[in-house]
Order: sequence, then C-alpha cells, then structure tokens
Amino acid sequence: MYAGSKSRGRGAEAHRYGQPIKVTRAADGTPARFRWRDAYYPVAEVFSTWHLRDRWWVRPVNPATATYSLHHGEQDRTYYRVCCRGPAGEQVFDLFHDAVTNLWVLDLAHD
Repeated sequence: MYAGSKSRGRGAEAHRYGQPIKVTRAADGTPARFRWRDAYYPVAEVFSTWHLRDRWWVRPVNPATATYSLHHGEQDRTYYRVCCRGPAGEQVFDLFHDAVTNLWVLDLAHD
C-alpha cells in the first residue's frame, strides 16, 4: 500500500530505521535495487524524489575544505520514495543519499 492510504480500517504506518544500505543505481542515477538486512529489494517504481539541504547559506570559502560540512551539521540529501514488488507483495520505502558522507540510508519503511 502507498503511504497515506488506508488498510483494514486503520491509517498506514511508517517505521523509521535510519540504517545504511548498499544501492545499485539505474542509468538516470535513481535507485535500481538495494540490499538491506541481507536481502535484495528490486525497485519497481520511484514515486517521488526530493532534496533536503540544511545550512545552504553557510559555505566554506575553499571547496577543498568540504569536511567543514561534517563538523557543522550540514545535510545535503536526495530522498527517493520507492516501491519494491516481490513474492511478499508490495513495499514502499524512503531512501536517501547523503552527498556530504556519500552514504545511502534506508530512512522509512511504509506499511
């Protein structure tokens, strides 16, 4: 079920994990599949994409000092709400790529 829809008389729920994952990207840069908890999840559809950039107004003068961002809490994340279809049915996840740390994270799993 897609987040925000109703199932069995109750609202859809989401569970926050915030766990690092391994992602294989498609040619356009979007996630094609990811590995989480020793299982592979093929991405059937990307529902939406959004960008979160905190502290964009604070920039180091020299781009070579990019570690500045790590010490001052800057976030530069691209989020993807994806749908994975498999034998267990359909699942929706929110993944993000953090450009500051170059890590992929499974943020939310929607019921």
